[in-house]
Amino acid sequence: MPLINIILFKISLTAMLALVLSFIAAPHTFFTSTFAQTTNIENTTSAQQSTSTLEPGGADLTLLQKISTKEPVTALQIKMALLSNSNNPGDIATLAYIWGYPLVSMERSFNWFTNPMVPTGPSHGPANALNCNRELITPNDTDVVSPNADTLYCIAWMDLSKGPLVLKVPAITDRYYTFQFLDAYTNVYSYVGTRATGSSGGTYLITGPDWKGEVPNGMTEIWSPTNLAWIIQRTLLKGTSDIDNVHAIQDQMHLAPLSEVSQGNASEQGSTTVGTNASWTLYPASFVQAEQQQNPVSPKPSFIPTTGIKIYDEIGTAITDNPLNPPDPALVTKFSSIGIGPGMTPSTQANDTVKKSTQDGYTRR
Repeated sequence: MPLINIILFKISLTAMLALVLSFIAAPHTFFTSTFAQTTNIENTTSAQQSTSTLEPGGADLTLLQKISTKEPVTALQIKMALLSNSNNPGDIATLAYIWGYPLVSMERSFNWFTNPMVPTGPSHGPANALNCNRELITPNDTDVVSPNADTLYCIAWMDLSKGPLVLKVPAITDRYYTFQFLDAYTNVYSYVGTRATGSSGGTYLITGPDWKGEVPNGMTEIWSPTNLAWIIQRTLLKGTSDIDNVHAIQDQMHLAPLSEVSQGNASEQGSTTVGTNASWTLYPASFVQAEQQQNPVSPKPSFIPTTGIKIYDEIGTAITDNPLNPPDPALVTKFSSIGIGPGMTPSTQANDTVKKSTQDGYTRR
């Protein structure tokens, strides 16, 4: 039986804690990368810090904190700690799969929902525009798992590599609403809404990691750690008779590139989808990106495992456009040691030994 299964399923909690504590006695085998990463994070701004307590390839410090406070340590935490600190090529490939899964899912979702070649549906529409549902989600709408039954949604898939976007939010005083901002790794990095910013509305400049410009007067900057980003907007619906009121609120929400707003060319009609199906004729041709004209891969989770070793090619492409922020050079170096990383395509570039390692790691993910 593999060692990891013995650790996870055969030994007692006391033995597991003893195992973890034995690593503390030899910190170079377990906690060196953790302490180094923690020091780096402490030197970054609070806006750039990750709020996750279990990042694959990173913080084992959570494990130590749980031990010191006598909190239970889960089997998953032990497994992730072992993967994170292993130099076995198969373990590294498994870690890369787990780590890269949300990144690939976001990339595929962006390409799917913003592509005019894909069948239309709720919240489908061009990138860098706010695409709103005008009706409640039904059981027939399967793009999102467990949506709210009292909420109208708007969705925006953002590509900030071409410059900032301007989000205009009206005053919303009679109901709950929120804009949730997620980066390419599915980390939530900001909120605008009733609890976060109040009910008075405002104008926000959404900037990417590489933008160096000056924020215009009257705008509040929302900084995204990655160029690929996602807005999920929710507005409370108080009943079927209230739907026109929510429509009126949606019609006052607008998202457009700063370059078009500055030049006075932003289309008020073109910033929000009218109806449950996206009508691409409403949008400027500049919104329909040339590289998305081909039929994309569906973002359904069940499709990711069928990708095989080429999943690592997708990770290499996605991380090129959306590098880690804050950086994690130790993790990138570890992945690169088996041919996984920015711009790398291990399915075609790697030698047979590396291919076997990535295939093994993918198989036992």
